[in-house]
Amino acid sequence: MFPNATGGWRDRNNVCRDLRRIRTGTAYEWFVSHTARRTVATLLDGSGLTARVIADQAGARPGVDDAGRLPRPAAARDRRSALAR
Repeated sequence: MFPNATGGWRDRNNVCRDLRRIRTGTAYEWFVSHTARRTVATLLDGSGLTARVIADQAGARPGVDDAGRLPRPAAARDRRSALAR
């Protein structure tokens, strides 16, 4: 979300249009708004924040976006003790 000149929020379509115009003809033509969103989510995940905090920042619900955007750890934690209760 980006603020406008009057303190409100800019329309998403206008932001995407401006990003497209700025990156056209540069080495960053691959960059799209979701690239920034995924990058931020990955950085926050690497810093140890909870899925809830990351989802709040990304404007999503935990469990919906984290499966497709956050990298999975190489080895999952052992959950047997929690499930045995």
